[in-house]
Amino acid sequence: MANNMMYACINRVKGLMSISDILGLFRRTLQVYIANISTITKIALSIFIPAQIITAIAVKCLPGFQGIFSEIWEEFKHRNDASFEPVSIEYRTEFFFFLIVYYLGYLLYCFATVAMIKVASDFQAGGEDTTFMGAIGAAMTWYPQVFLAGCLVVDVSTLGGLLFIIPGIFLVISFWLTKPVIVIEGTGIFLGMKRSWEITSGYRWDLLKILAMYLTTYFLIFSIFHLLLVLASAPTFLRLMLGFSIPIICLDPIVCILQTVVYFHLTERHEHDILAAEEPLMSLDEPGEIM
Repeated sequence: MANNMMYACINRVKGLMSISDILGLFRRTLQVYIANISTITKIALSIFIPAQIITAIAVKCLPGFQGIFSEIWEEFKHRNDASFEPVSIEYRTEFFFFLIVYYLGYLLYCFATVAMIKVASDFQAGGEDTTFMGAIGAAMTWYPQVFLAGCLVVDVSTLGGLLFIIPGIFLVISFWLTKPVIVIEGTGIFLGMKRSWEITSGYRWDLLKILAMYLTTYFLIFSIFHLLLVLASAPTFLRLMLGFSIPIICLDPIVCILQTVVYFHLTERHEHDILAAEEPLMSLDEPGEIM
């Protein structure tokens, strides 16, 4: 009965993040970003942008790869037709070559993500400024686990999204804090996913609002910047280079910092929730007056 009362108290106080709380998380994210702008810019220029270039090469520059996803979708729709024929060996080879190049870019992206989480977590924990080499040192330690966890989360979320859209979104939110958990708590892949599931429990609706706000802001800034380049009659090459690299420098690091800020905020709220739930139980254990 005592345990049931504790869990009931926890459930009552969970998921109560107001709009001001959410905006406060974004303000804190900007504070961390501005305070560490020098290190963040170095990480973005040296790792984030090369990762994006490699991924762009995989999508745009591989021979015969144009429109491959639309072809895959068409094959999926007609897989039960009597006239359906599987893809050719050459087509499969191009696709697997794409995967190799894509995951190489994603590996670099995870390396940069670890470095950024290290910068943000040190600042959150005690206001410490992490140097560029210190962030790279942390990335050298944790990037294999973060890369494998990221691949696993993407695969699981994609599978959920293929079955139904809502389960995919639910899984993305539930495992969104896996990377900061691995870096900050030093956990393994599966334990990191489990901890992320626990931390996001009770706050998934709030996290959905946070992600929606971030993605909307990202899309608007990205679109406005590209529109300005088009209005300025910038050459296609310049639009591709500046149109992707500058938003990456400005916005990609922010999502890593935001994840770290949210991680600290939710772990603190969970601790507060448990303490708040235990207080009435402790008062029940105290001897009262005998009537």
